[in-house]
Amino acid sequence: MAKIKICGLRSRDDILAVNAAMPDFAGFIVEFPKSFRSISRETLRDLKSSVRIFWLED
Repeated sequence: MAKIKICGLRSRDDILAVNAAMPDFAGFIVEFPKSFRSISRETLRDLKSSVRIFWLED
């Protein structure tokens, strides 16, 4: 079965949308200046508390 990954989260609104969509994976791009989606470690610390973790069993 295909898996879905959403990467490059930058804001609480992004995280809320991902939480609602419940993809298999989600992630951040941290301190990679070549990417406009990159965020600082400080921003990551602020945002990570909004991320929901889902454990679904098949």
